[in-house]
Formats: sequence, C-alpha cells, structure tokens
Amino acid sequence: MISSSTEIAYLRKLYNQSDCPVIITDHDGSVIFSNLDPGVTDDMLASIYDNNFTITHDEKYWQFCKTKIDNGHLLTATEITNLIKERDFYKETLDNLPADIGVFDNMGTYLYVNPAGIKDDTLRKWIIGKTDFDYCDYRERDHSLATYRSSLYKKIRETNVEIGYEEEIKLTGKETNYQLRKLRPVFDENGEIRFILAYGINISDRKKAEIAQQEALGMIERAARAKEEFVAVMSHEIRTPMNAIIGMSRLLSQTALNELQSKYLDAILSASGNLIVIVNDILDFSKIEAGKLRLEYAGFSFAEVISYAKSVTSAQALEKGLALEFVVEDNVSEIFIGDLYRINQVIVNLLTNAIKFTEKGKVSVRIRVEDESGEEQHLCICVKDTGIGMTAEFMQQLFTMYSQEAGITRKYGGTGLGLKITAQLVELMNGRIEVESKKNEGSCIKVKLSLKKGTETDLQYKSDVWIPENILLGKKILIAEDNNLNVLVASTVLQNYGATVVTAEDGSRAVELLKHDPAINAILMDVEMPVMDGIEATMIIRRDISDVIPIIALTANVLPQDKEKLMTAGMNAYVTKPFSELDLIRALTKLAI
Repeated sequence: MISSSTEIAYLRKLYNQSDCPVIITDHDGSVIFSNLDPGVTDDMLASIYDNNFTITHDEKYWQFCKTKIDNGHLLTATEITNLIKERDFYKETLDNLPADIGVFDNMGTYLYVNPAGIKDDTLRKWIIGKTDFDYCDYRERDHSLATYRSSLYKKIRETNVEIGYEEEIKLTGKETNYQLRKLRPVFDENGEIRFILAYGINISDRKKAEIAQQEALGMIERAARAKEEFVAVMSHEIRTPMNAIIGMSRLLSQTALNELQSKYLDAILSASGNLIVIVNDILDFSKIEAGKLRLEYAGFSFAEVISYAKSVTSAQALEKGLALEFVVEDNVSEIFIGDLYRINQVIVNLLTNAIKFTEKGKVSVRIRVEDESGEEQHLCICVKDTGIGMTAEFMQQLFTMYSQEAGITRKYGGTGLGLKITAQLVELMNGRIEVESKKNEGSCIKVKLSLKKGTETDLQYKSDVWIPENILLGKKILIAEDNNLNVLVASTVLQNYGATVVTAEDGSRAVELLKHDPAINAILMDVEMPVMDGIEATMIIRRDISDVIPIIALTANVLPQDKEKLMTAGMNAYVTKPFSELDLIRALTKLAI
C-alpha cells in the first residue's frame, strides 16, 4: 500500500523514467500523478475507467491495468498498438468482403456481423448482443426464420460439426433473396465451442436462373407431352378407319374379281400401306425424339430380311420396270442377334427410297463382311441405285428431317422423314451411314453395323402361315367395338374360321353380355369406346366376373406406355390396328381358346 507522500514522490521519480503510461489517482478519481505529456484529461480518464481501460496516446494504443492502493488506484499500461492494428485490419477485411460474415455465440447471439450481412449501420450496431428472434421482432416478421436458425445452433452444440444449408429470405414486396450459408464451430483449447462463424454468399441470380430453367424445362416437357399426345391421337384417328379400309380390301381380295377390279383393289391396298408407313414413321420419330424407342434383341437371319424386303418392294420395282438384285456374301453369318424389325425397317426405307428416285436400270442390296472380331461381324449393307443421284451440297443435309432437294418433292412426293428415322435407327444400333452419290449417276448408301453372331437356338420360330379354316369352330367370341366397319371386318374374319360372334358397342354392354353368357370363350376389346372404355371394362371383368377369360385389345394406340396400361388392366395380349387376318387369328390361337 502506498501511504505517504515520500512513497508517491519515489513512484513519480520511478515512473517518469518509464516509456509506459502510469497514472495514480486518489479515491475520488482525481489524478495524483501521471507521466503522460500532456497530462490526463477528464475524457481520457473516463475512457480508462469505462471502456476496458484503453486509451490512445502519442498515436499508440495502451491497455491499462487498475491496481487498488492506499488512498486510490495505480493504473499501469501495456502497449497494444500492433494488436489494435491487427484487429482493425481483420475487421476492415471482414467489413469489405462481399460475402455475409457473422460471429455468434453457441446460443446464436450476434457478436459481429459485417456490412454485407446487414447493410444498415444502425441496425448492424443494434443487433450485437441480440438474437434472430429480436431481429424478426424488429422487422415485424414471424419467427420461422429465427426458429429454423435456432435449430441449427442446437444441432451444432449437439454434434460439433459444420452445417451447410440454403436459405430463402422474403424481402419487401415480392422479391426473394437466396443465400448459400455455412455455420462452422470454432473451439477453444479445451474443445468447447468458443464461437460460431457464419458465412454465406448471395446465390439469388443463380437460383433465379435455375428456377427459370426449371420453368422452361417444364414448358418443354409439357410441349413434348402435348406433341406425344397429339401424335397418339392422330395415330388412333388414322389407324381406326384404315383398319376398316385395309381389312375390307383384304376380304374383298378373297372374292372373285376380274382383272380391272383386282388392279383397283391393289391400288387401294398400296395407297393404304403407304399411309400406314407415314404414320409409323411419325410415331417412330416421336419415340426416338423422346428417348422411348427400345431395341429388341433376338435371333434372325438375313434370309428373313431379304425375303421381307422383296415382298414389300417387288411390286413397286416391277411397276417401274426396274431390276431388283439381292446379294448376301458367303462369309456372312447365317444367324445374328439383333432387332429384326428395325433392321428390316432400315433396309426397306433405303430400298423404297432408291426405287422411288430411280427411273431405269436397277436397285441392288449387297450385304458383306468388312471385318470380324470374336463373336461379332462388322457388316456393310449397301443399297445402290442408278437413279437421279444427289449434289454434294444436298448430301450434307440428306438425313435432316423433311429435307428434299429443290424440285424433287413435287415430282416424286414423300415427306423427307424416312431417311431421318433411318439414320436415327442406325445410330441407336451403334452403327453409321455413309453416302456416295453423283448427280444423274445414282447413289450408294452404306449402313455399317456390328452384330453379334447367333446360333439356331437363338431363332424365334414362327408358326406356319397356313391356319386351318375351322380352327375357331365351336368358339364364341365377343367383339366390343364402337366402329361398325371394324366390327364387320373382325366378325367376318372370325366367322370365316368357324367362330360364333356376339358384339357390344361399348365396354358397359360387353360387361353385361359376359355376365349373362358364360359360353363366351374370348373377348376382342377395343380400347377407346363411349360410355365405358376397354380398360375400365377389363378391370371390372377381372374383378367381378372372370380372371381367366382371354381378353385381346384391339388398339390404335401403339406407344409403349399405352401397351403397358393394357397389360396392367388385365388384358392378355393386343393387336394393333390395322390388323391382318393372321395377326388376329394367331393372337387368339396363341391363348389356346
């Protein structure tokens, strides 16, 4: 304890030689001694007592320590200039970061927030020592934001792990702010949470772009669905009457006709077939575009491919006086694994296209092996003609949709869609197409495919084309169909094979007939009918009447999802309109009715 003026005088002498500020005060706070020059002001003394005992003197910062002495206090200082400058540097850095920075205690009380976090200076100072609940009250908002953040602080206290999250903040008006935030606990030497560092960036532009992109994607998907629905409806509306036209024409061809009548009938069947090709092309293109076309792999031989191609194109070539040549080289494997239907489609598309644009000479198909590796053969299928050829410029856009050379469409017709689909099918089979052509000298289109070789066991044998005329004798078949012409086609075919036919104009009537007639052996069920459609009728039959009676869908809907609906409803099989006589009889006999 300092108790005398002698001791004070001694301290004055001692501290006058010190570089560090020293102040001695009495109990009333009056300065008895100070080695500061100039002396201690009242403001400086108040700052020492009230603000953590820190003052600025001679452009230096000092931290005072207060010690009680007899009759007063001894205030000795330590220089903290470098510490203050470091603090100011880091604060300035944090204050100027474009990211939101905040420091909280482990209960979520604000210790610091930078201007990017809260732009309003007054609010930023006010928030220190307060919580998000106080902030929501200040802004007159509900506590949902504060409650959510409080749950995050609790989770950090329980787990001691960093948390990342996205936050949506409703601003004034309709504007919304999106933040990507992180909460990171900072620990002391004992492993306890010292404080929680929060930082975040404004992702509003990115988020709004994502939302706009999602909306645009939604519009594209809705447009794609609308297009798919339109194509399906179009297919249905065309296939339904075409079933009657083709069906009745085929039935008519089985009657006695003179030469002129047969010629007219062939023209009807040819035109009908061309229309179905166009409808199928549009459907295939729609499925490819939507990524819904799937290849089906099974054993096949190129003998089948050539046979089918001949049957489809011979009449067209004969009508134009063209020679057709088919060559399969000896080293081509007899059996392959692949999608026979799509390979047929590719070759027939190229072949019919070559015939269309060839006025004289010949069209040939040659299949040869370019290379062989293990179980695969790398094939080249070349379709060559002596037709009108193409310019080099047009070859660049040959496989573009609806593309035809100037002046060609009016003379030769066509949609320009077939080659586009052909190219897409080849690509789907991991192949490629090459084109060689000269104007007025003909063209050669080469399809390069790699196919796995198969064996006899891979072949799917088909039943004989010939079917006994009385195969349905004694069978009673219900036809549920609202189109009278299609009823006439189907019933005539069935009766020709010995069946007894009963008919219903809608699904509801079909259900009633089946309830009261247990002698019915099978049902041909149209899918789209008034009053009650075929799917609903099938579900009722399976639930209330019979789970074993064969039900075959007669459908003009050929999309995969449509077929899946039929099977899910409880149908056993489906026949696509326009159906052939053999298609219908085979579907029935396959179910062993």
